[in-house]
Amino acid sequence: MFRNIFYNTRTSKIHLWDQVRGKNDYDEINWVPYVFEEKDSGEVKSIEGTPVSKKTFRTYNEYYMYVKDHPNCKENILKPEIQYLAERYHAIPDDEIENPKLRTYSIDIEVHFSMEDGFPKAEEAKAPVVLISIYDLLENKTTSFGIKEYSGKYKNVPWLTYVHCKNEETLLQQFFLFMHKHPPDVITGWNVITFDLQYLINRAINIFGEDNTIGNKLSPINNVRTWITKEGDYNIDIAGITILDYLDIYKWYSPTKLERYTLDYVSNHELEKGKVDYSEYKDLRTLYDANWNLYVEYNIIDAYRVGQLEEKLGYVKLVQTLSLLCKCPMKFYHTQTALIEAILITHFRRNKLCAPTFYGGIQEGYPAAYVKEPITGLHKWVIDLDIVSSYPTAIITLNMSNETYYGRMLGFTEDQLISHMKNKSIPEFNMMKDSGKVHFSGKKLEIFNEAIKKKLLCIAPCGSVFSTSTPGVISTVEKSMFYKRVEVKKKMNKMKKSLSELTKEDAEKTKEKIARYHGLQNALKIILNSTYGILAVPFSRYFNTNIAEAIVSCGRQTIRASEKYVNNLLNSPNEALLEELNKMDKDENKKPEKNVDYILYMDTDSLFINLGGFFTQYGVKWEDKDDNYIMKHILGLSSVIEEYVNDKAYREMQRTVYNSTETDFRIKFKQEIIAKSILFVKKKKYSAWHVNEEGATVDRIKTTGLEIVRSDTPEVVRPVLKDIMSMILKNASDSELSSVISKWKKDLQDMSPEALSTNVGIHNIKKYIGVDGKCVKGTPMHVKSVVNYRSLLKMLKLENKYEDIVDGSKVKVIYLKKNKFGFDSMAFTRWPNEFNKVLQIDTTRQIEKTFLNKCEMLLEVLGKTELLNIKAKESLGLFF
Repeated sequence: MFRNIFYNTRTSKIHLWDQVRGKNDYDEINWVPYVFEEKDSGEVKSIEGTPVSKKTFRTYNEYYMYVKDHPNCKENILKPEIQYLAERYHAIPDDEIENPKLRTYSIDIEVHFSMEDGFPKAEEAKAPVVLISIYDLLENKTTSFGIKEYSGKYKNVPWLTYVHCKNEETLLQQFFLFMHKHPPDVITGWNVITFDLQYLINRAINIFGEDNTIGNKLSPINNVRTWITKEGDYNIDIAGITILDYLDIYKWYSPTKLERYTLDYVSNHELEKGKVDYSEYKDLRTLYDANWNLYVEYNIIDAYRVGQLEEKLGYVKLVQTLSLLCKCPMKFYHTQTALIEAILITHFRRNKLCAPTFYGGIQEGYPAAYVKEPITGLHKWVIDLDIVSSYPTAIITLNMSNETYYGRMLGFTEDQLISHMKNKSIPEFNMMKDSGKVHFSGKKLEIFNEAIKKKLLCIAPCGSVFSTSTPGVISTVEKSMFYKRVEVKKKMNKMKKSLSELTKEDAEKTKEKIARYHGLQNALKIILNSTYGILAVPFSRYFNTNIAEAIVSCGRQTIRASEKYVNNLLNSPNEALLEELNKMDKDENKKPEKNVDYILYMDTDSLFINLGGFFTQYGVKWEDKDDNYIMKHILGLSSVIEEYVNDKAYREMQRTVYNSTETDFRIKFKQEIIAKSILFVKKKKYSAWHVNEEGATVDRIKTTGLEIVRSDTPEVVRPVLKDIMSMILKNASDSELSSVISKWKKDLQDMSPEALSTNVGIHNIKKYIGVDGKCVKGTPMHVKSVVNYRSLLKMLKLENKYEDIVDGSKVKVIYLKKNKFGFDSMAFTRWPNEFNKVLQIDTTRQIEKTFLNKCEMLLEVLGKTELLNIKAKESLGLFF
């Protein structure tokens, strides 16, 4: 299978790096992309079923000019690499794809800059590069290039090769030569595109001149292209090498939203290991002069940490698996349109079809997914009920695809249309079709209603209509991906169970297969959930807002219907639910209220069901029972709820409202989480104490949307806020909560400015600060704080003692008491002790903003803000 691909439009050649039976290979292939045109006969057909023939060309330029002059030809405007990969590899079954072993380099550079110039900009590359480390993830070895001798603790270790270079010019030459002689398949690093690689390329230009070719040595075929996008973003394309910035792929794939995304923070979060500590030195510039050995080790570890993250998370492997599955270059991992385009082209090659014409269009808005206002406050024993693969399910059950799309019914609300579909009789209406508006009445309407009764048409709640006469391409591929994922997971689980019975050698091979299958099923999941996106954006050949809205409207109405089903069941329990309920210890004389809303919250495809409230209504004596007892019965109850809702959703929504002919693939709900308690603050802001996930006992708190711990929050405050959240969920008494809050109000008063201050990044200083050093109108508070810092340093003649704050700096900001300078706040990186003679920190205000206001957000929905101390609240003017 392929490792990398590059198409040279000038020479009309494919450059292919692949791996066959474990051996790397490279080929140059003369090849030109092609299109399809309608023809009276032919083996290949369009997705509409009309015969087409392939039109070939001698050169890429000839192809390009033809597509430009013939905008209606099929499979036009397609990335050549995608078409070639699908053509070459489509015959290999998806579950037989073997991932080539990729050589991946994690690169990190160090730049020595002066205080006057500030932190260097990659686009200017003014400061010298003094150190570069390359960590090879395949060999677990590091090669470092530095301008000073290294004699530190790693000097004689076998995994480090240190190259001492006499000056920066030699260092750059050695680095680029190494990359050319030993090219990787993937380059990664933390912010490696917008800083490290950009800096190295621009620095080479500054050192060796505009016409130098040293930067091209990054590519095994000497082809490197850089450009700036309209949005001002830097891009680099290295022929033969994929650049995967680990900062970007971590943000893309990580299921957890972090407070910040520095390498140090993410490493500590994921690995419980951070960067090398050099806190005894003022900054990196000081470290460079004072301790070169530690400086080198700091750089080496930065590159290594990225390798460790990949070893744990496997995101590069996931990108590769997606690439191989879809037949799409790895660099497009975050471009859903390219991935789905590629997997559909592969499907077309396998089935003698061609892609439709790319027309584009104009982005249009439509109603979003349904989100119910939560019943705020703290609730006990809550379960979820989620639609499994909501959007793929809508596509499959309604046979959605561009060629099955019939038109859009106008003039009905979703509720009206649902009512008409239940009666299988649509009154007179207009339909918007590609050819224009068509009126349905009389005989035409009669035929239309008859087609509905015969299930020849599926109807989405928004009015989009789909034909069921032939399977849609998109729905077929979605269904195939769904069942393939189920099959792969079964194989993977079967292999896991067999491990204990295998020999060591066979076990290792099986573990490799398990890892491959795990990556494949994860990639299939991503593809399944990405297909909706290609219908919603105008830069896709499958763009159709009416289909995209149909998908969302199905999800919206399915989840709303399920709310009704659950409430109906819990208010009027069926025999199966009563049987489970009667297994619990309860007061038989307790009469439940009627029409209770047991759905605490709904968001897109999830319901949160208040079983604690249900127990109370039906007299269940659960308060004195242990968790295992309650969870055992909850699992029994949830099984009944799940089965009931699935049956109703299939019969009433899928078969009746949507008029689906699909019987094998059904709308399915699944219960996965039991929360012992959950706190709802507002839409998309809640925190839950999970005690069971997918049948397994757990003990973890999961917070969604609540910004109780933001990156600007002082680090001493963050764990306290987490503890308070945990105390609330775990039923701490009011006195315990009040005690903790009071203790920290007091303790924070004695904290240093560094500990108490807010963390913030400084950007666009020149935009807000004029040449006279004063702020323009509308300057943000934290930038004003920078001006205050500079002004006071100047007044106290401390400019040479403390470093300036420049663009890109991470600083701390703190509120000040009234002072003779008129400063309201102060920014700093290191608090000057001399400031204490002329300034006083407004600790009361600082604590209010960074701690008490956040506590109030949690306590307000509980009606317990008095725990923050009413007297203090009145005297300090604490809250909004």
